[in-house]
Order: sequence, then C-alpha cells, then structure tokens
Amino acid sequence: MPQLHPFSTSTLRLDVYAGGDEPCAYATGLLINSGARDLLVTNWHVVTGRHPFTGELKLPARPQELVIWHRAIDNSLPHLGVRAMREALYDGSGNPRWIEPSNRRLSAFEDSRLSIDVVVVPLINTNNCVTNLGFQWISRNVEPYVEPGSAVSIVGYPRRIMGVVNYPIWKTGQVASDIHAHPDQKHFLVDAMTREGMSGAPVVTQSGGSTFLGIYSGRLPDEPEIGIVWRSTVVQELVERATRGSFSGT
Repeated sequence: MPQLHPFSTSTLRLDVYAGGDEPCAYATGLLINSGARDLLVTNWHVVTGRHPFTGELKLPARPQELVIWHRAIDNSLPHLGVRAMREALYDGSGNPRWIEPSNRRLSAFEDSRLSIDVVVVPLINTNNCVTNLGFQWISRNVEPYVEPGSAVSIVGYPRRIMGVVNYPIWKTGQVASDIHAHPDQKHFLVDAMTREGMSGAPVVTQSGGSTFLGIYSGRLPDEPEIGIVWRSTVVQELVERATRGSFSGT
C-alpha cells in the first residue's frame, strides 16, 4: 500500500460554523499528540472570525464550533477515511476553550500590521477517530536554521481541494525573510501562492528531513503572494500550557 507522509495524516480539514446548517468558512488544522492530550493548532482568526490585528469581525457572525474531519477507519478505502466531529469553541459558561498567546502584540520593531495569529484547541470529541497519527510533539523541539530562499511546503486544503482523497495539498513556497533576524523571533514570511482554506496549515522544510517550522496564517494586507508563518516556538508555548492544563482563552 502506498505510504502517506506523516504531515499528510496529521493535517486536517476544518469547517467553521457560526450557527445554521452551512459552514461560514473553511480552514486547516494540525493535529498534535502531546502526552495524553490531543490538540488542534490553527489560527486565532479561524476560531474568532476576526481580523487578527484590528479585531474587526470578518464573518457574518461569531464562530461557535468547528467540524474537524478526523482520520477514521474505512475498510472500503486504501487509506484511512474521515469522520466529521463537532468541537465547541466555548464552554457552557461562554468562555473560549482555545488557548492563545498571553500577549498577541508584536514589538515596535516588527510590522505594525501583525499580531500573533495562532491558537491551540484541546480536543474532546475524538471517539472512534484515529488520533495517534497526529504530529508527535516532543518537548523543546529544535528549530533548524533555514536560509532565505529555501523551499518550504505549506500543507493544507486550498478551497477545500484535496490531493489523495481526504488528504491535503502540498503547495511549495520559498522563505522570503531572514527567519532568525526578526527581532521578536515569532514569525517569518514566505513567497507562495496560497488560497482560501489554508489558514492554519503547517509549514514544513524538507531540508535534512521533514521539519515543522510553523503555522501559516494568510497573506500580508494587499500582498497576494507574501504570506505569514508563526514559528514553531510560538506553538510550543501554547502546547506546553495545554499539557499543564492551562485552558484560559481570551
């Protein structure tokens, strides 16, 4: 049987619901295994429906839940099938269930149009889903040195398009800024033609093996080809808080 890449199996399609029978947006998320917890990493703007810097609501209404297309056993398919599972974004008291950075703002030395656009959602509804193929998070993952111009892959579901049935598309881009020279060490830029639905996609370098670099969150304002990636160290801080059980959101 042909083998799927680990980042293909751990990258999941998301439908965003704000009430009603139809999704109001589509996105991508990375399933992470960290200790005994299953976590989903995606963008802040996906779960809030708001512009990541201005806070302006960009959807018709505030998102209430995600439908996550988890991996599931399906003996009629050559690979794992999918099972749509609903995951509430708010608890019974109306508190956000996701974990976001304690301070999303960047310093005055960075692009004034940006705020950190990453969250981790602790998953509850995973019955009869195959979650052990999620990205295996190891404490203190070492981020490699990556030069400007290096090729990267953005793994996601552009306009809900799939490659192998139920699995993501790998779009190629290039590192467009000096990753290790950004003052805040929180993000870098990529030169890539991405599409709607790729928000929350993992960004991977193939240099020296497949290594997770961060989470894609969309394009710079008015720049159709320059995208933003929030580095793996930002994700690491959120994963560690989730593992400790620190579930406060906004």
